[in-house]
Amino acid sequence: MSKFKVLAVMFASIAVLVGCVVQSVHPFYTKEAIVAIPKEMKGEWQQLKESGEPGKDISPWSFTDNTILTVEEKNVKSTLEAVYFKVGESLFVDCTAGEPDKELQKHMNGYWLFSIARIHHVSKVELSGDKLSLTPLNYEWVEKNLKAKNLSLPHVLRKEKDNEEGFPLFTATPKEWMGFLEKYASDKEAFNPKNAFKFQRAAAAVSVPGVSKQP
Repeated sequence: MSKFKVLAVMFASIAVLVGCVVQSVHPFYTKEAIVAIPKEMKGEWQQLKESGEPGKDISPWSFTDNTILTVEEKNVKSTLEAVYFKVGESLFVDCTAGEPDKELQKHMNGYWLFSIARIHHVSKVELSGDKLSLTPLNYEWVEKNLKAKNLSLPHVLRKEKDNEEGFPLFTATPKEWMGFLEKYASDKEAFNPKNAFKFQRAAAAVSVPGVSKQP
């Protein structure tokens, strides 16, 4: 893939995600809240389609102590760095971008790196037997409540060409986020099950034509 195509794909992905994910400059957790990933969560998990059936034409996601190997359509893969933490009895995962793959690294230089900031996003983790769900904090709910002044989390508005009002980039401290999550962890609007990424345990690596098995 040419340098232009690689970067075009990346910028297209960023354009889709901005405005869809609650982004924070600071972590959503305090150091005291960090816990280890549940042992039964480690390994490969097959993402489920909206129908509830496993997407067998796509490789499984892989969860380790501190990384998540994510897989999109056409088996495009990328790694997130993950920190698990608890607020009360609720388990969450804070994610940031992991190391870019080798192909992408070939097309990066210092000017690119100077323009990248480490951004955090959070999901609620629910694990039951062979079923796993990751439910991200609902951007639409957050945006609506910010406008209604029901939330007072510190943020700045980042204006984009397609949104003159701007998308919120949060500057809340980890302690402020912990207080927020304690209040809204069980709120079905804040963490809407309809937005959940759902998985079932992969009994074996999925064989996909042209795709190598993960180690």
